[in-house]
Amino acid sequence: SWNNIVKYMNDHAEERARRRTQYPDPEIYGVSGVRSNVWTPGGEPEEPAEGERFAQTERVDIPDNDEGGVESRLVVEGVATVSEVSIEVDLEHTYVGDLVVTLKHGERELVLHERTGGSSDDLHLRVSTEHFAGLEGAGEWSLRVSDHANIDEGAITGWALVF
Repeated sequence: SWNNIVKYMNDHAEERARRRTQYPDPEIYGVSGVRSNVWTPGGEPEEPAEGERFAQTERVDIPDNDEGGVESRLVVEGVATVSEVSIEVDLEHTYVGDLVVTLKHGERELVLHERTGGSSDDLHLRVSTEHFAGLEGAGEWSLRVSDHANIDEGAITGWALVF
């Protein structure tokens, strides 16, 4: 049965991985081939940035297979000229390789994630950038998330800007 196949693969995946590599702790575990299904580019999520923080915590569903995606807006007040901004994005999704994530303020737009991570679940981005340097920080910022393939679903669970 399928359950027996999955059990066998899980029971023997580490052994098979060790035979194929010289590394003592191979990155292959179980049927899925990964330790955990969370895509965190660059490793584990960093601690939240320090500074003046503006957060959007409203959950917004990401439409499946819709290149237009969904937009979440955040109004920033009292921030003068931007020199650097730290961006924190948390998404639930069952296949992060389907997703494109962009941040826009004024006439500038920055791609934060573009269809990487394959079949991993969930996306936790922590990015610091000078891309918006010279712009007034106050005003509307928008995070757009679009799903470029069918079947898998998800939501923006929160995002923040730290100046």
